[in-house]
Amino acid sequence: MADAPSGVVTARLRLTDVWGGADVVREMALAEVEMAQRGVTVGTAFYPWSRVVSCEWEVVEQAPEEELLRPRQLLVRVLLSTPSGGVEEHRVNADRFEIGTWTLSMLLPERVEPEIGRVVFRRVTVPWHRVLEYERFVAEASAAGEVPTRPDRSAAAGEPSAEEGEEVTDVLRLAPTTGEGADGDAQVRPEAG
Repeated sequence: MADAPSGVVTARLRLTDVWGGADVVREMALAEVEMAQRGVTVGTAFYPWSRVVSCEWEVVEQAPEEELLRPRQLLVRVLLSTPSGGVEEHRVNADRFEIGTWTLSMLLPERVEPEIGRVVFRRVTVPWHRVLEYERFVAEASAAGEVPTRPDRSAAAGEPSAEEGEEVTDVLRLAPTTGEGADGDAQVRPEAG
């Protein structure tokens, strides 16, 4: 995202083009964006939800000194439709997933800035008409470890997997089993390599 004055969070609103061309991206201060029942208002312009592909902005967190390892992890698998008719899949930790009245939001790992000790996430908010499905499930530590909590960690043993500033995909391949968990969520197991 473009550099903004200090303290101003820049949002990117991605819209379908009314003339059928490539998607249009508008950048503005997050404070200018207002999401409501019928769509998004930016200043004096209004965009109905049918045109909105996504709204994104960066969220910065302090880098944890040590990763917390849990034996089981609640994850969410989200399938989104793309404007071109394709499907986009994301797997995120449940604490980085939120559903709202008009939208679904998730925090996706973007990059690590080790020199200042912080992790940057991209908060992606999409309207409900783009959501094909989402599923909550509990994964064992071996599978949950494959969902990156930081963009500089790989699926295997927390080893660095990307160069500094390089974008990392947050996809985890899991195959559902027939068993049900104690909370009713389907159990999953990692696919064989």
